[in-house]
Amino acid sequence: MVKKIWFAIIGVVVLLLGVMGLTGCDSEGTTFSGSIINNQQTGIWVNGEGKISVVPDVAILTMGIESQDTSVSVAMSKASEAMDKVIASLKAQGIADKDIQTQYFNISEVRRWEEPKMTDVISGYRVTNSVTVKVRKVEKAGEVIDAVVVAGGDLTRINGINFTVDEPAEYYVQARELAITHATNKAKQMADKAGFKTR
Repeated sequence: MVKKIWFAIIGVVVLLLGVMGLTGCDSEGTTFSGSIINNQQTGIWVNGEGKISVVPDVAILTMGIESQDTSVSVAMSKASEAMDKVIASLKAQGIADKDIQTQYFNISEVRRWEEPKMTDVISGYRVTNSVTVKVRKVEKAGEVIDAVVVAGGDLTRINGINFTVDEPAEYYVQARELAITHATNKAKQMADKAGFKTR
């Protein structure tokens, strides 16, 4: 089950301007009251919070190929061949070229410790090639992974899957509107309780 994503806007500030009559108690507990002095303006600053939940509409897969051999060229060849099959399988699943992006490519030495020489020596080379894949039909994510595993064989590496929203801007707008409404209502409530006459 794909969980919903929360879009939250916290920290919207609203200033509610108004004037306030002077009412209260002095240090001796005597009640006093007064009218507005010099028509002085004051205000209330409040924070607002807005949240909305959205069902993800894309899945981001991180996957790739890892090959190891005593020869760099052989390790490269194996990795390249396996990756070609993986890419072909992705396209067969309807994944567009623009939704397949190289994330990481590396060639590293593989070393082992030799006790007689008391040192480590190069025993081979490892080629790692990872890509990120955007699956625009979330319900097909499992099928895509299965196809990749079959295509890449034992060299396949599935590093993770994340669910997200492809175009989040409109949801942030909605969350911001909720935050502004929340802050405004809070400011009005506080003004009423504090005896403000809002303008």
